[in-house]
Amino acid sequence: MDLEREINNILLGTAVCFKSELELLELGEFISNRIFGGLHFGGLDDHICEEIPAI
Repeated sequence: MDLEREINNILLGTAVCFKSELELLELGEFISNRIFGGLHFGGLDDHICEEIPAI
């Protein structure tokens, strides 16, 4: 396998923990505007657990 193809198959990830007094949608919009150029998060209809939206 050539190096370029091998690099494209690497999955990168990260985790960040923080506390905020913003509502979930406000926090999602804040993060989206600063990191993803305003791309809107989805997933309010999907849930990680019963009470946790998957935004």
